[in-house]
Amino acid sequence: MADAGFTEERARAVLAAALPRGTGDAAGARLLAL
Repeated sequence: MADAGFTEERARAVLAAALPRGTGDAAGARLLAL
């Protein structure tokens, strides 16, 4: 099983690819803030 850091990075990469750049950046900032 992948470690949590790798999984989190992959999730962020998928979000960034799926969402517009501005939305992806905002979502990434919220994930980092949680």
